[in-house]
Amino acid sequence: MDGTPQAGPVRWVRDDDGVLTVTFDHPGRVGNRMNQGFHDGLSAVLDELERDGARGVVLTSAKRSFFSGDDVFEDEVPDEELARAYQLQRPIKANLRRLERLGVPVAAALVGSALGGGFEIALSTHHRVGLDAPHVVYGLPEVTWRILPACGGLVRSVRALGVTRAFTRVLAPGEHLSAATAAEIGLVDELAPTREAVLSAARRWVLGQERPYRQRWERPGYEIPGGLPEQTDADGLLRDVDPARLTLLSGPSADAVRTIYRVARESVRLDLDAALDLETEKFEALLAAARG
Repeated sequence: MDGTPQAGPVRWVRDDDGVLTVTFDHPGRVGNRMNQGFHDGLSAVLDELERDGARGVVLTSAKRSFFSGDDVFEDEVPDEELARAYQLQRPIKANLRRLERLGVPVAAALVGSALGGGFEIALSTHHRVGLDAPHVVYGLPEVTWRILPACGGLVRSVRALGVTRAFTRVLAPGEHLSAATAAEIGLVDELAPTREAVLSAARRWVLGQERPYRQRWERPGYEIPGGLPEQTDADGLLRDVDPARLTLLSGPSADAVRTIYRVARESVRLDLDAALDLETEKFEALLAAARG
């Protein structure tokens, strides 16, 4: 093993095969959160990777959960800290784009729950290994706070699953999904029974890939599953595909649900960077309305 000891919420070590394992471990916290320390640590490890390269990268966590994401636990976060976290949305999103485009395989070893911004980190990797345990949940519940996933979660889930599946199964309901359900939907690529097995599976996947490595939805010829739905609004799609979900359009999150569908549908017409910009624009509008 080779590596310089680091302090703070992000540390990393390079093994003899050249795989860099990045561990999230926010000091003094039960879980990991998106804050300035996380942003600075992620920036530092990306700087090293862009400078020195690696055989591949594995993201993991020293906490019981993989990563919570401040946007999931708003009631537990002081208003000032939450405001700072939202202000970091753009720079953190840019760093996740750097991670996705390193040119080496990047896997997320999801050794515990990952929700909201935490799962958006996972979606920016190329392969996700989940922990098959009863206490573990995955998902993008931002809609329940009348906003949308803003660190690439909306755009990347649509790229991975298609508009209809991503919207009806993940984005519109905003549910906490069991590991088995996340795998069935396609949010998680494989499951392992223990934290150690999750980490081993992620590392094994990285070592099995060729370089340079590209995110699958950025490879030539990639087609988004299901294509573009005929229904131009969320009401029409839910009525045709999942009528039981129509109740989502009569509650406090109705505006967010409709906005999410419009962004999801429009995003498939755009290149990834333009789609991510659209996601940010609509997030900021929803956030202003939710906090106003």
